Amino acid sequence: MATAAKLDLSQIWVFSTCSKAELTKIRRAFTEVTVEAGRLLCEEGAPGEEFFIILSGTADVIRNGRKVNTLGPGQFFGELALLDHRPRSATVRAASEMTVLVLAQREFTGLLAEVPGLTKKLLQAVAGRLRAADSKAFH
Repeated sequence: MATAAKLDLSQIWVFSTCSKAELTKIRRAFTEVTVEAGRLLCEEGAPGEEFFIILSGTADVIRNGRKVNTLGPGQFFGELALLDHRPRSATVRAASEMTVLVLAQREFTGLLAEVPGLTKKLLQAVAGRLRAADSKAFH
């Protein structure tokens, strides 16, 4: 199983334009956690305190009690509540045993200041998710 120290973060889209020095800062800021199947990683309506990247396993995204997506290795979640300081927009539950990288709010904010390209990538990710939601809602 990959560890934060061994994982090539540049293979994760949101970090793909970061320099080696920036990737080192990012890698050091994360904590690797093993999560058992069924555990809630974040809950819709609750305050957002962490950003997650999935290394292994899958997670279900649930809104208003309905499963709307499944996330897997290399995908991330939790950034929206950290960017806008509003409650979580969805519940995310481990569908299988998972290994995730976790970044607390304080470290997340620090990385945005230290790694300018990361802010742009996160905004692109949020915009992409908004477009996908609009597409589902209106087509």
